[in-house]
Amino acid sequence: MALKPTLSLKQTQTLALTPELRQSLTLLRLPAADLIEQIHTEALENPLLVIGSPRKTKQSPSAYDVALNTVAETLTLGESIRRQLATMSLPALIRDIASYLTGDLSDIGYLETDIPQTAQTLGVAKADIDTAIQAIQSCEPTGVGARNLTECLLLQIVEQGIDKETAEKLLENIPQIMKCEWAELSDILGIPKEHIEAFSTTLRTLTPEPVARHHNESRPLVADIIVEIDENRRISVSLSESYLPDLTIDTDLYSQAKADAKAKEYIEAQYNHAQSLIRAIQYRGETLLRIARAIVTQQHRFFSDGSKFMTPLTRRALGETLALHPSTIGRAIAGKNLDLNGTIYPLSFFLGAGLKKGISGEISAFVVQRTIRQLIDQESPASPLSDDTIVKKLRADGVDIARRTVAKYRGCMNIPSSFVRRKIAAAQQAPHRSPGHRNHLN
Repeated sequence: MALKPTLSLKQTQTLALTPELRQSLTLLRLPAADLIEQIHTEALENPLLVIGSPRKTKQSPSAYDVALNTVAETLTLGESIRRQLATMSLPALIRDIASYLTGDLSDIGYLETDIPQTAQTLGVAKADIDTAIQAIQSCEPTGVGARNLTECLLLQIVEQGIDKETAEKLLENIPQIMKCEWAELSDILGIPKEHIEAFSTTLRTLTPEPVARHHNESRPLVADIIVEIDENRRISVSLSESYLPDLTIDTDLYSQAKADAKAKEYIEAQYNHAQSLIRAIQYRGETLLRIARAIVTQQHRFFSDGSKFMTPLTRRALGETLALHPSTIGRAIAGKNLDLNGTIYPLSFFLGAGLKKGISGEISAFVVQRTIRQLIDQESPASPLSDDTIVKKLRADGVDIARRTVAKYRGCMNIPSSFVRRKIAAAQQAPHRSPGHRNHLN
């Protein structure tokens, strides 16, 4: 059967990255302080936007002032990258995609994005997304935008002048490099021994986290969500907008300017942009409220009975409940906070995978960490619990956990190892000696 060229039509549906969609996604990921800064920037550029007084809600009216007075203290990672992208000579589409992808950067700078899904969502080619990722990875700090540890290290190595192909070969053989098996590797890879030795030295200067984990701690804790429990133990969830100024459109100015033929096109564009901004802010609030209500529903016992009843809840599971993509969940909760009876919690606090417990059950990682801390708090200072002992105690309670996971959770809580805890206890119990004390047995 001969093959012949033919023409055919195929109808597909894609979601184009329109200016309004881009604006909605941009505002969705902004924390309170950044959102206020964005609103003021828009008002300076658009004569139709009028900023009024902060909205009145149950939250303290000073929240607006707190957020407004601190917007210039620090930049979020995403804002820092977007400012660097603005200085690059990039096609508009690539810059838009890269700006969108900054919303998928983790707190430590890794890019957590599903490329095929993002390509489908934005209606762009995967090659364009790859180009946008390269633009992000060219920003400071070095390693930002990496999708895994190997890529993070590779970006740092290449910046130091090591050939990329050589670096990739060496990164595949890190165990041998750490064992100083340089001569053997030199024969296998065809790389001079002294180059491998120099690479070993360079490797020790690299960081697995391109961005400091707590680089935004100076940001104000302004709650986007208010959760209240009344005397009948009923839980209410509401959107706090006390930090947001009231944003309106000057319709009188719009009517006057529209009558001028020369200004009509400009003022129409500004009017449409102002409406789009107000809708985007409204979408941000509605999405946050939907997510918060779903979180409270899923974590109902945490709010009613205490932290020991925290349950595992992933972005994917929450997204399936709300018909939202996990990346949208991630953008929405990034930098957002919840106020529960005066205590501020990051929304991300309520999301996380769990560990197996029993035959078919699960237990939240937070609850496991809480249990580990309780076990260590109750241990004998002279005989602190080793990680292996903690594993045995947790497994006896039905929790399927590995020793490395216990060590990881202990590290997250800044709890030293049993060896260090024993040393600290011994030092605290040692008798105090004055500077002039002498040992007369010598």
